[in-house]
Amino acid sequence: MKVNSVTEDQEKLNNFESACGILTVPVDQPDLVVRHRLKVAACFIEEDIRRGILPEKVSGFSEAHDYVDANMYLINEGCADPKIGSFYAWDGWSVDRICEHFNFIIEALDKWLKDGRCMPAMMYL
Repeated sequence: MKVNSVTEDQEKLNNFESACGILTVPVDQPDLVVRHRLKVAACFIEEDIRRGILPEKVSGFSEAHDYVDANMYLINEGCADPKIGSFYAWDGWSVDRICEHFNFIIEALDKWLKDGRCMPAMMYL
């Protein structure tokens, strides 16, 4: 039986995101979304390592793309609060500004993975 990434099963994804510590208050600050998405992305990555989707010693965010669409760790379009699920719900934001915030998360995840996941991903922001 093929094991899927946590990002490929919307029902499990939403349940898993909730278990990772989904924000329960409305978010109106992008920096809080960056922190939340980073926490959840790290949780998703850890789960995919546990499932054998990613290798235990994945060397960085770019290597994760060899196994999954790693960009899917950054969003959850099925999230009840679209601002928490994806920056795309931020009205009036340019594509450049959205990408800038995604890049904060990617850079932190990359450092976290390269460091062997020794500390919480949040420490790499």
